[in-house]
Amino acid sequence: MNYTTLQFLEDLKKQLSYQINHYISSEYFSVKILNQKKKHIEMILFRTRKDSKYLLTEELLTKWISELRANKHFNSNLKDIFDKYRKYNDLPGGRFKILRYHPNLKLNYFKKINNKDKSYWLGWLFAEGYLYHGKDQQLVINVEIGVKDGFLIKRFIKAIGFNPRKVKYRKRVRYNDKGEIYTSRTFTVRFKNKLFAKNLIEKDFIVGKKAAKIRLPTFTRRGYYLVFLLGYFDGDGYIKKNSKGKISNLTIKSKSKSFLEDIKSEFKSDLSHYKIVIDKKAKKDGIVEEYYVLTLSGFLFNEMMKNYRDSLPRKRGYFSDSQIERQQNIKSNQPYKFKFSKKQLIQLVKELTFQQIADLHVKKVWNPY
Repeated sequence: MNYTTLQFLEDLKKQLSYQINHYISSEYFSVKILNQKKKHIEMILFRTRKDSKYLLTEELLTKWISELRANKHFNSNLKDIFDKYRKYNDLPGGRFKILRYHPNLKLNYFKKINNKDKSYWLGWLFAEGYLYHGKDQQLVINVEIGVKDGFLIKRFIKAIGFNPRKVKYRKRVRYNDKGEIYTSRTFTVRFKNKLFAKNLIEKDFIVGKKAAKIRLPTFTRRGYYLVFLLGYFDGDGYIKKNSKGKISNLTIKSKSKSFLEDIKSEFKSDLSHYKIVIDKKAKKDGIVEEYYVLTLSGFLFNEMMKNYRDSLPRKRGYFSDSQIERQQNIKSNQPYKFKFSKKQLIQLVKELTFQQIADLHVKKVWNPY
């Protein structure tokens, strides 16, 4: 059910008019009832008509209730209206400085993971996001990705209500692990807010260097786990394709072995036969970094694709039925289905030796395209 601020105000005015036994104007409501400036309600109405999703704060509602009680207007009917407004809206605690620059920012976006979009963005932030204390000790939310994936930044800022004019474009000269110079072009989303950060922390997001410490959050549905994993894959997942452009291998990496073990445990039936392996990467300064790598099954990846369709386009795709069949055979240690029909085999016997036929069969098993 949708219960807007405009509907809330109209219900309050209607109930108060009934109690006082005469119609009350916005000015009367502001000055005589709420002890505010005469334009108080009028300005709120202006904002709600401009933005139908505009919400009042808990701080303001508390003040209103206090004034209503002081004026002996607060009763069970008004209480029901306030309770209804709180029930159907995720209200911010107070007006934050950040809202001057990002008036539509949803500070409580991650308070409840109650849809697939939120689960996806949480998984993506686990891979790409960073939460740290700034010089003023305020918590800073930061995400920086390459411009080739700008599609995700555009969708992310729309989801949380971040002002698109505040997205930073950065162009820098950098060195890769081989010491070669290249130009880095990125988009950065960065802002400070205690409430937004608090909601992330409550969803197991780590403050500071998080790579080796992250764990899989708990969700209420398998669909949310799937889309969280997809969000993480779009950040720290790798996709390999064969010469014909079909997916041949999928992996995710993390410095946290426990995180990958959590994923294996959650998707036990799909990943039990895949091992977590160590990948070492030498940087240009000689330091060797270690990552843990987990392969994803074709069946699980196809389920992730079907479960959520708004992920990163360049990492989307599907495993073929023959690939999944091959993986299932490996998993169950069952022999592969014979790849030649009786008619084909009769013809092959006329043309090839038994060894050549066996070699051809092995080749078709491992390269079924």
